[in-house]
Amino acid sequence: MCRVSLFAALALSLANTSTTDALQKKKAAPMDILAEAADRNWQLFDKKGEAIDKGKIRGTKEGKLFKDLKEIGSWKKTGKDQFQVEFTETVIKGKAELKLMPATRFPSYQGELMREDGKFTLRMKLYKD
Repeated sequence: MCRVSLFAALALSLANTSTTDALQKKKAAPMDILAEAADRNWQLFDKKGEAIDKGKIRGTKEGKLFKDLKEIGSWKKTGKDQFQVEFTETVIKGKAELKLMPATRFPSYQGELMREDGKFTLRMKLYKD
C-alpha cells in the first residue's frame, strides 16, 4: 500500500512539472514573438480632423497585433504600399484599409477605420521594422 501511494505521488509530481513547464513556455512565447515586432503608433481622428485618441501597438511579421503582451488584432498586406488591419479589442476595435502617405520621416499609413459607432480616420506610423 505504501509503494502504491509513493508511486502515485511521484506520477502526480511529474505530471504537474510537465504541465507547469508547458505553461511557462506558452507564456514566454508572446515575448519571443514581440522581440522582432515593429512598433506602431496610432492616432484616431474624428470627422473634423481633430485627434481624439492615440496609442502604441506592436505588429509581428506573422500578421498579429499586440498591446503589451495581449493580442488585439491582425494585419495583412493587401497591395503595394497598403495593408488591412482588424482590431478585435481596445478602443480602436474595427477594420481599416491603410495606404502609405507621402514621404515622412517614418513610414505613415492612413485610412478609414470602420467601428460600430461610425467611421474615423486612423493613422499609423512604423518606427521599427
